[in-house]
Amino acid sequence: MEAERAARLGHNQSVVRSLNRRLDHGLVTPKEPFPTEGPGFLCECSNLDCTEIVYVGLATYEEVRRDDRRFFVRTGHDIPDIEQIVAAGDGYVVVEKLGVAASAATPDA
Repeated sequence: MEAERAARLGHNQSVVRSLNRRLDHGLVTPKEPFPTEGPGFLCECSNLDCTEIVYVGLATYEEVRRDDRRFFVRTGHDIPDIEQIVAAGDGYVVVEKLGVAASAATPDA
């Protein structure tokens, strides 16, 4: 995959992650009761038109947030050219950005 496209896809994911962080910090408060799977967050795939929800427990969410190269995406939304799957849950996978996409997805990039 060309570097420019990989960088754009990595940046796209950081945009959605930023929205999810705003949800996490209370700018938008999800209504309880949450589904049994846990609170829902926007799928953090590279497709900015994606509106699917990833249900994950808050402890798992916070653990993945510790690494800026990692994102929650719905199963099947990963792009092997720019990321690898590092964990999986019910209906989602955690991906870690690689190469140019990783640089574009991190806040200091």
